[in-house]
Amino acid sequence: MENLNKLNKTELENLLKKLKLYNTLKRQLWNRAKQEFDKIINWKQVYKVEYFEWISKQEALNEAIKIYKKIFDINIDEKSIIMKENKELNWGIRVFKNDNMIDLSYRRIENFFRK
Repeated sequence: MENLNKLNKTELENLLKKLKLYNTLKRQLWNRAKQEFDKIINWKQVYKVEYFEWISKQEALNEAIKIYKKIFDINIDEKSIIMKENKELNWGIRVFKNDNMIDLSYRRIENFFRK
């Protein structure tokens, strides 16, 4: 504790920032670990679709169902899909099955041509 008394204001502020970052990361990693554990123990599959804000939710859902059937060979119920709007896609959708992803977004194409 004596070492903390020797720190100046700037050093204490930097230490506080590091402690806050550590606490945030610890909390986020713990939450992610709980989710992964739940998936493994309960054999739970996660189906998620991210879509650009200008695409209707229903249109994105219809395309996702087609992709799940064609790519993953799954007949999926609409209710088991988590739908999430994502403005960063610039257009299109992303379809997730657990950690697998099919990216049909403009952002993917844009990044491809930057290389």
